[in-house]
Amino acid sequence: MTLRKYQVCFIILALGLSSTFASAVPVRFLAWDEGVSSREIAVAWGKKTVAIKKMHPSQRTDKIDVPAGAESLRVVAMDRKDEEGGFASISLELGKGMKNPLVLLLPDKEVPAGLRLIVLEDDVNEFGWGTIHLINATEQELYFNYEEKEVKIEVSWSPVEVAPGGESRKIGVAVFAPDKRDRPIYSGIWQHQQEQRHLVFMVPGEDQSRGPVDFKFITENRLAVEAKEAETKSAQDR
Repeated sequence: MTLRKYQVCFIILALGLSSTFASAVPVRFLAWDEGVSSREIAVAWGKKTVAIKKMHPSQRTDKIDVPAGAESLRVVAMDRKDEEGGFASISLELGKGMKNPLVLLLPDKEVPAGLRLIVLEDDVNEFGWGTIHLINATEQELYFNYEEKEVKIEVSWSPVEVAPGGESRKIGVAVFAPDKRDRPIYSGIWQHQQEQRHLVFMVPGEDQSRGPVDFKFITENRLAVEAKEAETKSAQDR
């Protein structure tokens, strides 16, 4: 084979690899609680299975690149069996056009896999630094007040964005039930940071002495993310 043919083949291969990489969707996972994080769970498509590692209830996992349009995309419970004796699984559907899906892994005793999946768009262009995304996982709508502003948070897995803006600072927040607007069911001081973003789940309070609503915070720091991405790129370039 001539040198030119070698060059052409190399360019075609490089373009093919570049296209494959570009069409991959980086998916991360978030275990809802310690029970889920301690399980053996994987993501699979076609005949490929990738273990979901380092699951933790308070932080996202590392990204797993899933080919765009992957067939039979599913989450597999490696510690559960289905009726046919294979590993129990549940179909994973990513929203069309999602750039950085975050898959919530919630416990569900009603299905063989023992899991329920909720998929959120986690791209920083949709969920920017310095913002809060609130998800109401209680059984009633709530009103969230911050710095004399108010937003209604419906019972839904669709996040509501709160963007305080400005300098990093402490902000006063309060939560009201619809039928008790004169007295908050929660009040506190939160820290607004320009270099962080907070995914906050509003959940029923387990300790009634602390009130009927509690919060599950998933915090991500921009500098830590950029440092990790630089480290990954450096490892790939070696």
